[in-house]
Amino acid sequence: MGSTTKEEKLNRKTTESNGVNDSKETEKIQDKSFTERLDEAVSGKSTSLLLTVLQEATPEDLTQLGNNSSKLKAITKLEKGKSKNACLDMLYEYVTNVADMERIFEQRFGVNLGSGSAKSILFKLRSFTGPEEEDNWTLQGVKRLYKNYLLVPQSQIDELDSVLTSTKKGGKDKNGNPKPDSHSGGFAIGAYDCYTVRYTDGAMNNVSGTGYCESDKDRRFYMNTTDCTMLHELGHVVDTGSYVYSKREDFRSISGWKYEGKDAEEIVTKIEQYAKQPYDKSLNADEKAIAHIGAVQMIKHRNRKLTEASIRDHVKKGYKQLGKSIDANPENKSFFAKLGNKITGKIDNGGYRPLDDLLIPLINSTVYGQIEHGMAEEKTNYIPCYDRNGGINTEMNTQIQEGYEKRGWYSFNTNAWSDKISRYQFREPCEEFAELYATYHLSRGTNVKAGHKTWFEGIGLHNGTQDPKKAPIKFNEGERASDIQQS
Repeated sequence: MGSTTKEEKLNRKTTESNGVNDSKETEKIQDKSFTERLDEAVSGKSTSLLLTVLQEATPEDLTQLGNNSSKLKAITKLEKGKSKNACLDMLYEYVTNVADMERIFEQRFGVNLGSGSAKSILFKLRSFTGPEEEDNWTLQGVKRLYKNYLLVPQSQIDELDSVLTSTKKGGKDKNGNPKPDSHSGGFAIGAYDCYTVRYTDGAMNNVSGTGYCESDKDRRFYMNTTDCTMLHELGHVVDTGSYVYSKREDFRSISGWKYEGKDAEEIVTKIEQYAKQPYDKSLNADEKAIAHIGAVQMIKHRNRKLTEASIRDHVKKGYKQLGKSIDANPENKSFFAKLGNKITGKIDNGGYRPLDDLLIPLINSTVYGQIEHGMAEEKTNYIPCYDRNGGINTEMNTQIQEGYEKRGWYSFNTNAWSDKISRYQFREPCEEFAELYATYHLSRGTNVKAGHKTWFEGIGLHNGTQDPKKAPIKFNEGERASDIQQS
C-alpha cells in the first residue's frame, strides 16, 4: 500500500465527522416521542406531517391518541383536504368517546349527526309521527356509519344533510299489553336530504336472512342488516337528489318496471290482461262483466279482505250497474217476476249466476287474489312483495302491485324475481335502486347481477363520475314527489 497524503487524511477526517453529525441528527429526530411529533405537526398545521406521524405510530400510540379528546379536537380543526381525511381514516377506529367520534365523522364527511340542522328539524317534524322517537348515536353506531361511508363516493355523500337514529315504539296491542319496539329499518325524505336508521349495538352484526329475503338464493341474504340499511337510505337521498336514477328508462328496463297509474278501472283491466287465467273458465261474459266491476270497487274502497261478506257489496254493485238481478237465475223466474223486472227497468240477459253463487268463484279467481295480494294496506307494515306469505303470484304472467299506499300501481317482469337482491326490491322502482345502491357498494360490485352491475357502472355511480345530463330530473306525472317518505 502506498502512503496516505495529508489531503487524503483531511478528507477522511471530514467525512467521518460528517457521518457522526448525520447520525446524531437522525438520533435526535428519532428520540422525539410520538406526542412531541404529533404536537409539532398540529401546531404547525401540517396535515401532511401529521399523516407521516400517524403512519409511523404504533398501535399503542394510536390507542393513546384515541383516548385524548383535546388532541382529537385539535386535529379536527386542521384545514380540510386529502391528508386530513387520511388522518381521520387512520384514527376513527381508536376513538373511545362518542362526542369525539361524532365530531370526526362530521368533519370527514360533511354530514350532520342528529337533528341539529334546519333541514333535519323539518325532516323530523314531517316524518317522526306517532311512535317514532329520535335516539342518541352510540360510539359503535357512528363507527359503523363511518366505515360504510368510506365505501361510497364523497360526491354522493355531499347530497346528504343529516343522518338521525331512532326507535319505532311498539305501543300497546288491543288488549293493552305492551308491544316490542322496532330497532331495524329506517326511512328517508329526499326533499330534506335526511334519513334515519334504527339499530342497536347488540344486533349490529345480524344478517338480513329471511327478514328481507325469500331464501338464501337472494343476494342480500347473508349481508349485514345494519350496513344495508345505512347505505339503502343513503341511496334514497342520492336517488331523489339531482338525478332521480330510478326514473330512468334504462334502469327500469332491467326488471321491466312500468308505472300503471292509480285509476281502479285501468288497474283491474291490467290485472286481467296480465293474468294467465283471470277468472274461472265457468264464468260467462255477463259474469265476467259483473266480476270486473266488483274488482274495481275493491280497489276504490281499498278492500283487500277476500271473504264473502267483505266482497258482497262490491260484486253487488256490478249487478246493479248492469241492471241485473242478484237473485236466482232469471230463466227460472215466473212470468210475473220477469214482468216486474221489465217494469222496473232491469235488463236480464239470462244465464248468469245469482250473487251468492258467484262470490266463491270470484274469491278463488286470480284477479281478486291479486288485488288482495297486491294492494298496500294503510298504516301497517304490509308490503305486497315483502309479505312473507306472498312473493310473486305464479298465476300472473306479469306481476302487478301497488307501490307505496295510494301512490299508484306498478308492474314488473316475473322472471326478475328469480335473481333478486331481496323481496324489498320489488316494492317500487325506488326501492330497487336503493337496494342496488347498498348492495353494490357493500360488495364492491361483486354481489349484483350482470344487468345491475353494467347499468350502475355505466352511469358512473360506482366511482362518483355520474353525469346529471344523462338522467331525467323531473318526476313523471302521478308518481311520487321527492318529499315522500321512503323506507
